[in-house]
Amino acid sequence: MKRKVWFVGTAAEVAHQAAPLADRLSFDVVVIDASEVASAASEGDLAVFFSEHFERFRRAVIELREKRVGTVYLVDGILEWRNAWENRDDEPACPFTMRPVLSDKVASIGFSQSRILHSWSNGPKVETVGIPRLDGLRSRWRESDFSVTDADVSRVLVMTAKTPGFTPKQIETTKQSLIAIREFLTNQPQIGGRKLEVTWRLTAGLAESIGVENRLDDFAGGDVQNAIQSSDVVITTPSTTMLEAMLLRKPVAMLDFHHCPGYVPAVWNINSRESIGPVMKSLLNPTGAKLNLQDALLCDAMQMSESAVDRFERLAGAMFEAIEQQAGSGKALAFEANLLGEKNHVVDSFAHEKVFERFDEFSRGELTELQAELAHARREVQRQKQIAKQLAEELGQAHEIFEQIQKHPIAGPVVRIRERVLNLLQRSESHNGAGATASPNQGTSD
Repeated sequence: MKRKVWFVGTAAEVAHQAAPLADRLSFDVVVIDASEVASAASEGDLAVFFSEHFERFRRAVIELREKRVGTVYLVDGILEWRNAWENRDDEPACPFTMRPVLSDKVASIGFSQSRILHSWSNGPKVETVGIPRLDGLRSRWRESDFSVTDADVSRVLVMTAKTPGFTPKQIETTKQSLIAIREFLTNQPQIGGRKLEVTWRLTAGLAESIGVENRLDDFAGGDVQNAIQSSDVVITTPSTTMLEAMLLRKPVAMLDFHHCPGYVPAVWNINSRESIGPVMKSLLNPTGAKLNLQDALLCDAMQMSESAVDRFERLAGAMFEAIEQQAGSGKALAFEANLLGEKNHVVDSFAHEKVFERFDEFSRGELTELQAELAHARREVQRQKQIAKQLAEELGQAHEIFEQIQKHPIAGPVVRIRERVLNLLQRSESHNGAGATASPNQGTSD
């Protein structure tokens, strides 16, 4: 019987990630919702997560590990500083995501990302895999070369990430950067004697906001790649699209007016209005040295030496072997570091008590006490969920009773008359209150 690998998430979330693996893996690959995986998976299976940001995934990881199901966080894109460190205070995603990773292993997209994850206290968990869904582009990368599609025309593709900002201020900053690009391209229709043709693929309503025609159809891999392929150069906010454009041998400029650290660098950077002109001229006439540097940055950001599907299959196979060796032990599963045989030569320098100084929990060293508080917190959450469920049921019953009273031939008219009287009284009180507030002699001072 084939070993089972569960891809956790909705079809819309993980189907594109699971498809290339399902076609080639020697394992049985099944897409399943986070709310169902703990019940469906059996001891000895493997579960793959594309995210640990939200409670539904984090809870599933914990439940699966308790069932002795192996877990892998298969990262599907680049790390982004604002998403990690400058999110909204009321953001529903966990503020400590990946610091550390909850799953048994984290499969990174490349060596630079592995170094960051290692520095976030994930050392033994980190395995460098690549991006399986981009294997096709990776295999053709070395066979292709940088080229211009038309000597008289330069085709410029301007893109934003799926999430162009994580706070209202960040979205406004992104909008202003796009306005600056639009104004430059409008005022300078030619560079180096070549006409500029611009295609906009903007998210979150930004195209309408800045007044340009949007060519965004969807974020399916083929649609994005076709748009990149038909362009000469790409300008994009920080996103995994940067890597796709580099794979397709397009000079890439990162549009970033936020002035925050970047986990994935680019050769060309547009970080102010003043930088647009010089960067555009260089981008459209790239030197061999800069193109060589872009290739080097790509190979550091994304594992390019071999198939990511093959590497993931080896990782899964090693994890299945370790699970079998620990069968019947009754203990939590344990996996050795560097199952793919590569070490991350980085000192683990992540100090939670300093990085998360706003949270007292990280400055306390009493592990057993913190574990007790965590267990109590989880118990209290479950109790509150039960109370909420009971209240919802009681509210539903009350609505049913009220509807029955409304339909009663005698009680119904009485209730409706009472409602009308109460509404009249409320409007009368509101009117009197407004009149009192508007008095010209109240609230004034000389």
